[in-house]
Parts: sequence; structure tokens; C-alpha cells
Amino acid sequence: MKKAFFRLFCLFFVCLINMPLACPADGQWKLAKDKKGVQVYTRPMPGSDILEFKARAMINAPIEVVATVLSDIENFPEWMSKCKKTSIVEKRSNGALLIKFVQTLPWPVANRDVILLTSTVLNEETGLMEVYMESVEKSEIPPMEDLVRMTGFKGKIILENKGKNKTEMTFILWADPGGSLPARGVNGGTLNIPFRSLIGMKKMVKKKKYIKAAEKSIFKNKLSALK
Repeated sequence: MKKAFFRLFCLFFVCLINMPLACPADGQWKLAKDKKGVQVYTRPMPGSDILEFKARAMINAPIEVVATVLSDIENFPEWMSKCKKTSIVEKRSNGALLIKFVQTLPWPVANRDVILLTSTVLNEETGLMEVYMESVEKSEIPPMEDLVRMTGFKGKIILENKGKNKTEMTFILWADPGGSLPARGVNGGTLNIPFRSLIGMKKMVKKKKYIKAAEKSIFKNKLSALK
């Protein structure tokens, strides 16, 4: 039974590797998926066979509610696709955070982890919030025995106030899982991560605890420029 399941998985993975995936040659974003109000784009990352992904969607909620969900680091697994666990490792004096991020991958591939340095920029004049994420190359925090440390991760989340109950969210992601995984398989598997994450965010902003918390958050006044 186990052998049959493993053969089935290998067949699926081979199909995934051979999936045609848009790869624009000029470095410009190219639409790869448009579904459920979410658009996903891809473009090459210089020096890597792993593509960079960008997903964009309109979230039907005030920007301070979306920002409040984003600030709840430990609950990222509730909405971010393939995210198994997130935890704050260190809070720095400049407001930056060191975060440990654990990503799930299909069996029998080992799960990944990465230490991310994150920073947040708020623009009170335009009602814009930007969250930057980048892997820390040399970390004193070793990976757990059953995890593989990612060799590279860069991301950015942008929230733009579009009115009283409208927030445009953009999620840009490039992640090299390391190991010996083929680039085409990684690209095919990563395509749905930003897509499903934005779908997840659309659900999270409806939760009463975030709506209530947003009323008392620092985002209420700092991101209300267009209201």
C-alpha cells in the first residue's frame, strides 16, 4: 500500500515538474492566474531559476482591519497557505522583528523553515502600509532536525486604502526552498501560495475579534488618510 502511494506521489510530482508555467523573458510581470478576484503574476528572478510571484486582490474590509490581521504573527497559519507555524524570535528597538517561519511541503519532501527579518512602514498621508520580509543568511537559531532551512526568501505585503471598506492587498513572494527540488516543481507548487493566502485573508477580516481589535489599534488613525 505504501509503495503504491509513493509511486502515485512520484507520478504527480513528475506531472507538476512538466507543467507549462509562464516565464516572461523580459523581466516584466505576466498574469498566470485570475480567479475569485485574485490575480497572480510571475516574473524571473535574476540569478535564480525560481520565479518571483505577485498576487493582488481587493479585500472588502477597512485597511486597519487587514493590518490588524497582519500584525497577529502567531496566527499566520490561519490564512497564509502552506504556513505551518510562525513565532516571534526577537523584537528589535527599531520596530523590526525576527520571525521563525515553518512551511509545509508535500510528503515525502521535508518541511522547511526560515528566519525572517521583517519591518513595517506606514504612510499616514497616502494610507499605505508596506511589510518587508527577508531571510537572515546567518542565524544563531539552527533548524530543527526534521526541517530543512530555506536558502533564500524575500517578500513584501502592501496594503493600500481604497476607501471606507476597501483595501487593495498585494503579496510579492520569492522563496528558494533549498535542497535538491527541481525549479519547475517549486514554481508550479508556489503558484497557489499567494493566491490561497489572499483568499484566506478575505475570510480572516470577517472575524469579530479583528474587527473589534482594529478599532483600538494604532492603524485606526495612521492609515485612514482616504476615508
